[in-house]
Amino acid sequence: MTKGSRSFRAFTPHRENHRRDRRCASPGGGRLRRACFLSRLWGQGGAGIGILGVAIALLFLAGATLSDCQPTPEDFSIVLLPDTQYYSANGDSSGNPYYHQTAWIVENREAEKIRFVLHLGDMTDGNTEPEWVVADKAHDTLDAAGIPYTVIPGNHDYTRGGGGIIRDTARYNAWFGPERFAGKPWYGGSLGTTNDNNYAFFTVGNLKFLVVNLEYAPTRDAICWANDLIRRHPTHRVIVVTHCYLSHGGQGADNCADVYDMAGGGADTLWEELIQRHSNVFLVLSGHINDSEHVERRGVFGNVVHEVLTDYQFEAARACGRFGNGWLRLLRFRPAENRVDVVTKSVEAGNTTLFVDGVPWFFCNDYLPNPEGKDHQFSFTYDMTTPVVYRFSEEGSTTFHDRTVNATLTGTHLTPDIDRSVTGESVVVWEDDSNGNGLFEIYGRGLSAGGCETFPARGLNAVSDGQQRNPAVAIDDAGNFVVVWEDDADGNGLYQIMGRGFDAA
Repeated sequence: MTKGSRSFRAFTPHRENHRRDRRCASPGGGRLRRACFLSRLWGQGGAGIGILGVAIALLFLAGATLSDCQPTPEDFSIVLLPDTQYYSANGDSSGNPYYHQTAWIVENREAEKIRFVLHLGDMTDGNTEPEWVVADKAHDTLDAAGIPYTVIPGNHDYTRGGGGIIRDTARYNAWFGPERFAGKPWYGGSLGTTNDNNYAFFTVGNLKFLVVNLEYAPTRDAICWANDLIRRHPTHRVIVVTHCYLSHGGQGADNCADVYDMAGGGADTLWEELIQRHSNVFLVLSGHINDSEHVERRGVFGNVVHEVLTDYQFEAARACGRFGNGWLRLLRFRPAENRVDVVTKSVEAGNTTLFVDGVPWFFCNDYLPNPEGKDHQFSFTYDMTTPVVYRFSEEGSTTFHDRTVNATLTGTHLTPDIDRSVTGESVVVWEDDSNGNGLFEIYGRGLSAGGCETFPARGLNAVSDGQQRNPAVAIDDAGNFVVVWEDDADGNGLYQIMGRGFDAA
């Protein structure tokens, strides 16, 4: 039996009791201590206490459960891989730090008790095929060793266009799409047909974790999906990962979308509309900004959320440039002490090209230069003893920030109208020429109070010939709605008033 296995093992009574005692010393009140006492009693030959003893035991427990006496999980680690873009751009060579990072993870899997690896985005720099070959080869090392990991796209993993980026992740998904992870026991799935937004699970002892990975500048649909996903896993401890979230000084990065001329949310949007609403979200991880930051915030229910920024992409050979110098980060969870130690290290220690005398050092001025400084090595408290008590609320937060209502981004969309029911659900209608032929149809889409889709965008006019324009909509308290518009279906230039009614979504 391997060390750390939770299968049955041949414990001697005094050692088994010692492990229960350690759990019983934790907070939990008298009922938990009584449950642990009875657990020890059974372990010392409780089969002989008889029917009367069983009755007394049931009264003695008074609501406590023996499952509460599970041994405290052993220490374990997760690894963060930040912004590997310049490694990928550097080409396929044996000296590539990307390869060294994943090899180090495999070599230190047991020593560090590594349970999961999280890539923080920007796997490539220019989103080119040769760069994806490097990223693929690096992660093949983890695949071969059976080490669970997830990835997300950073801004450099999208297609450039129009002075910014467009939501085209074809190459990212060709190499790291859902098919790569299909059948992995820890992989949960993704939103739609891409792996831009995905989720995974890992369990250590009685601690269950859900990792929610979100695309760069998450869209409204991604945020709605994540809210629903977390609500469906109320007993899990949730880690949210997205490429752009924290910035210098621990401030929220709110220009994630604007700087690349794309629609999507930044830190404030994610905090208000997702993170703060769930009591089981405890950790938010990001990269993108060359810095190291840690911020503690409180959600709606007073739960502490730790936000950690990790990115050393501008550390170069004895200078501040563009490379990364092999830096990665471990989060060492210590359940018995309710503490997480954050450890930053370079797998290139001893490399005299990158570091003077091969001694790891930082050369950029966004943080302390000494790797042993508080910017890079620190700890935070996280309660891993108390079971998760899940709560969710939309109170105290913005209902939703801006979102793109028309689902198809091509063509022209004009003259929107909206009506809202007393429950907050709304229907939006507009003129739609998504195919660019100059002929408009009437489209509509349903939204919840939080901006999530209640029915998808679709054509509402029965006849698609000719021209339809200037729609208006009215909705009742039950969600049923009526749409009217000007209609020239026969194309003679004379418009009629058409209307159509729809049942609630």
